[in-house]
Amino acid sequence: MTRPDLNRALSEDDIDTPAQVWNLDVLDDRLRTLGRFADQHDCQLFYSIKASAVWKVLQRIAPRVAGFSCSSPFEVQMAREALGADGTVSLTSPALSPGHLDIVNATCDHLSFNSLGQMRRMSSLLDPRIEKALRINPGLSIVDDPRYDPCRQSSKLGTPLSALVEAFGTDNKEFAGISGLQIHTACGNRSLKGLVETMALIEEALPKLLHQIRWFNLGGGYAFDKIRKTAAFKETTARLRETYDLEFIIEPGTAAVQNAAHVVTRVVDLFRSGSAEIAVLDTSVNHMPEVFAYQFQPPVRGARRDAEYKYILAGATCLAGDIFGSYGFDSPLEVGQRLMIEKAGAYTHGQSHWFNGVNLPTLYTYSKADGLFQERQFTYEDFAQRCGKDIKNR
Repeated sequence: MTRPDLNRALSEDDIDTPAQVWNLDVLDDRLRTLGRFADQHDCQLFYSIKASAVWKVLQRIAPRVAGFSCSSPFEVQMAREALGADGTVSLTSPALSPGHLDIVNATCDHLSFNSLGQMRRMSSLLDPRIEKALRINPGLSIVDDPRYDPCRQSSKLGTPLSALVEAFGTDNKEFAGISGLQIHTACGNRSLKGLVETMALIEEALPKLLHQIRWFNLGGGYAFDKIRKTAAFKETTARLRETYDLEFIIEPGTAAVQNAAHVVTRVVDLFRSGSAEIAVLDTSVNHMPEVFAYQFQPPVRGARRDAEYKYILAGATCLAGDIFGSYGFDSPLEVGQRLMIEKAGAYTHGQSHWFNGVNLPTLYTYSKADGLFQERQFTYEDFAQRCGKDIKNR
């Protein structure tokens, strides 16, 4: 049977809004693009699960990557369940504690210690099959906004390079069990120049440690699919690979999923306030918290700046700043009309919350092969349980 395209499916099906709709065909295309980048630069491709842990998305990604990069015990459990026995589960967390080690030992293949103290306390408690690594903070900032800069002043993310150099020079025997290094210094970067400079900085500081390790995880935060100037990166990794016999790993998150989903919402009210027309939606920036945190305006399908009919798209909660931005449309909006907020794959589900009791977006997946499918609709019971109510004894 011929399946309709997604636009037609959304217009024909009575989907529940707000909704996050995943286009699995687009996701497949993103993964093919990232896979080509990894192959061309001889890197292993991991997926950073923090960008989205939607189950059907993880199932789709699992056979197309070498592993999942995780930041918590819950994520490593999800990663192992999605990957099965195959694939590498890699963990780094600034808050790793002994209480997590049962899960870590049962699921992880790589563990990158966030600090020297973490390494010294926990190395002996790990299953011997787990490859131990260190996350380095090289101190070279390549992100302008300090809120998202892993190398910001007094950062909690990774062992400062200077501290590692000092410790390694004092007693390198305690690093005998370290088989990997990890960095993650980018956020939305569209150039690899800073990464090349960072690798050179680490090589200069720790050549003996590079000879000792087996792999180097270069992190994510790069628009790998959009970067065209890669010659210096390719030359640097090739030289380091030959000199130190290293394997390289990249772990994109946003680059894999951002364009593969959008939020479908309805206009529930229209009115004039001062000089502006307000369109109230049944979704909220609390469903896309990075809109509020970054103060950026997400694209809405069909909207144009120079269009005649201007509206402020406002969210459903009592938060005054629950605003998506000002948008123009070629025709007046109507109550009940659907709008599609695009590029809503990364962090939308994982960071969304129930402020004001506004329900989370219903999860849908779509593919040309299978059409539109509802994966999960959230309910009052989900909200009440999160608030600590015993649903069984209601």
